Amino acid sequence: MLKRTLLFAALHVLVIVGLLLLVVASGGDDSAAEPQGIERAATALIETLGQPGLWAHKAFNTSGNDAVEWSLVGATSLLWGAMFASFTGRR
Repeated sequence: MLKRTLLFAALHVLVIVGLLLLVVASGGDDSAAEPQGIERAATALIETLGQPGLWAHKAFNTSGNDAVEWSLVGATSLLWGAMFASFTGRR
């Protein structure tokens, strides 16, 4: 179960980072431009897959502290990894 948890957590991190890069590459850092469909879809996925870490980030105002932010990403990914591993576990 631990191997599956870590595998799914690693996949979760890769998906989140990939989506973040997609948003930035599609002009997500330009607040004056109207967001495109792919950017809106990627942002919605980030907001969904980023929970509960995004909630904690906003609730505790961790902006500017990279170590805390990456720790939240790691903890969120481990949580999602454990969830996926338990759903795909052997019965």
